[in-house]
Amino acid sequence: MFETRGLGSLLMVTVFLWLAGGACQRLPLSLTPAPQAPSELTEGEQNLLAAAAAGRVGDVLVLLEVGVNPEVADEAGRTPLRLAADRQHLKVMEVLLEHGARVDAEDKDGRTALLEAAARGRLPVVKMLVARGADLNAQDREGRTALMLAAANDHLKVVRHLLKHGADAGIRDITRRTALMYAAERGHLRVVEALVKRPARINARDKDGYTALMLAARNGYLEVIKVLLSRGADAHLKNRYGLNAMKIAELN
Repeated sequence: MFETRGLGSLLMVTVFLWLAGGACQRLPLSLTPAPQAPSELTEGEQNLLAAAAAGRVGDVLVLLEVGVNPEVADEAGRTPLRLAADRQHLKVMEVLLEHGARVDAEDKDGRTALLEAAARGRLPVVKMLVARGADLNAQDREGRTALMLAAANDHLKVVRHLLKHGADAGIRDITRRTALMYAAERGHLRVVEALVKRPARINARDKDGYTALMLAARNGYLEVIKVLLSRGADAHLKNRYGLNAMKIAELN
């Protein structure tokens, strides 16, 4: 949730930045619709998709044993593994992986099961996929990683687990943003604290020249600003519009 900002808190942000030296967009997390099987799929393939989505372990096992392809995908490009992961059917996931399902299969948006699980904050699913060798730094069509999606949505336990197992906090999406920028922009203090402990450029800029500090200042997140400044964020840097963090705070 976003912090409520009044004139008082905005003044505090401006003063704090002065003493220190000097459109927020929610990532889409739509509910997973029921699998829609392309018309060219066999009956067995359609049944496998449906059984995986419903968590019917026995049916999934039977279908795999008679040779149904575990890599079949619905119209959105989601495999049985992805459908099971979206619904947290861990036993179905185990069966599919044991029968050759690719852990990093992508849907039509370039999302793997790990990216979607991280975005939704589903730690048990994330743990299983990481243990099975999922690519921690895979990126979707927008260039977003599992770490970015977890950070943007304040899933601290997922963020910590990904970092512990080697997720790269310095990767940029297509707008040049990092996981830290997503967390700072939304005021996710504990996530910011977790991310700044890792080697990543704290003064990295997105395509518009915004740093994590500027994004936090734009939305009035004083505690996040304090953490970033304590870790070496530069309050003097300016974005492409010639504005530094203090000026951005004054204007918003």
